[in-house]
Amino acid sequence: MKAIQDVETLNDYSEPLLEFLASLPSNEKVILVGHSLGGLSLALAMDKYPEKISLAVFLSAFMPDTTHQPSYVLDQYFKRNPPDMMLDTEFAPYSNTQQHMATMFFGPKFLASRLYQLSPIEDLELSKTLARP
Repeated sequence: MKAIQDVETLNDYSEPLLEFLASLPSNEKVILVGHSLGGLSLALAMDKYPEKISLAVFLSAFMPDTTHQPSYVLDQYFKRNPPDMMLDTEFAPYSNTQQHMATMFFGPKFLASRLYQLSPIEDLELSKTLARP
């Protein structure tokens, strides 16, 4: 597994999925489900390995169009949503090359009000103990 500092492209981020699909026998197909940012990986996999995917489900996922580059949906998302919507999410810059990259670490307020607001409190508490910056 790559360190986050070595993940600079959608291909890098999607590498485990793409390697799995490449390893499938030619007569096997899979059903893929993408959630949130996973929608971009799902679209990339569908483009690279259409013959190996029988069904793809975008479950509350970013879904790129066929006109723009894949990051367009993220650009539009952040353009239309105010920065304070992210509450206590921490953004940390990193770069191994000339590209300016950033990681996101969801804080407890964001987790409680945006991701686990309909879940049992035990699930929220577990997510907070498992989260790592």
